[in-house]
Amino acid sequence: QTTGLIGDVRGLGCMIGVEFTDAAPSGIKPLLSQSCLDNGMLLLGCSTYDVMRFIPPLNVSDDDIDKGSEIFEKAIKLLSQ
Repeated sequence: QTTGLIGDVRGLGCMIGVEFTDAAPSGIKPLLSQSCLDNGMLLLGCSTYDVMRFIPPLNVSDDDIDKGSEIFEKAIKLLSQ
């Protein structure tokens, strides 16, 4: 459940870009980056559009992927309120 904030998810393997819709709060990239950083995950925006990128190291564990997904989901839910 992303409450309509995510418009597209694209990429190869774990190298993923998440694009947000017009329903997303203005300036979502820095807000989302800070929220994730506050919970222990470094997440960077990319391009001039509202796109966040995931580029984990090649040796990332399944547990780390799960933890990162939970942090991202928590940040999205927080920003959608």
